[in-house]
Amino acid sequence: MQGGNPIYITSDLLARGQIFMGLSALDAIHAQEELSRLRTWIFDQFEQQLRIRQYRAVYRRRVQKKLAQQLEEKYNWRLRIQHDYILIKELPQKNFVWLGRGYPYRWLAVHWVEQADTMSIKPEGTWGHMEYIANSLFADIYIDSLFRSTQLGDENGHTIFILRGVWGHRTQTAGGPFFTYVFRDIEQNRIYFITGIIFNPGGPKALLIRQQEVIGRTFHTFEKPATAKVQPRSDSLT
Repeated sequence: MQGGNPIYITSDLLARGQIFMGLSALDAIHAQEELSRLRTWIFDQFEQQLRIRQYRAVYRRRVQKKLAQQLEEKYNWRLRIQHDYILIKELPQKNFVWLGRGYPYRWLAVHWVEQADTMSIKPEGTWGHMEYIANSLFADIYIDSLFRSTQLGDENGHTIFILRGVWGHRTQTAGGPFFTYVFRDIEQNRIYFITGIIFNPGGPKALLIRQQEVIGRTFHTFEKPATAKVQPRSDSLT
């Protein structure tokens, strides 16, 4: 407990990529108090290491540089796209790009609303717009009303809403977890929705959705487009 810090943490102690933590306490009650007091910081240390591991797993092979460059030139945003992803659907007039790869199915979509300076972002509105994306852009997909969660976060300097929940298919027996990052880009005057979807029936899903988030967090934007493509669907997301 030197310096009053009861936590010892280091990396690669017994294995490469490992994070090791030790706790010094007077007794079990003291240990419980310290773990409770420092739980957010402790979680963040392991969360950061998990992100690093998953980033390396996702990008251990080549990336789709050509496709990423094409999307950047068209839409003024960029993703670091995993090597075996393909373009599934592109709707320029609706500001929607859908990427994905084969079994287990992993989809990643980018949708944005133009001329968003007068629009507010609130949880109710973001969920409503997510339902529009599922019903009208993905098509035949719906967002379950149960198991929804909304968090605030920060990615690449943007304050974001993080939506998590479960999707289903209207005509097929299909469904699984999804996430959506929602944030405003002031320079481009856009609101972005970055959505990752998993379909892996009977198989593990937790790491797959985490890997989708790794790709989603590489999203970044560039200079303001010369002209707006479409008018927003409504004057608010509330």
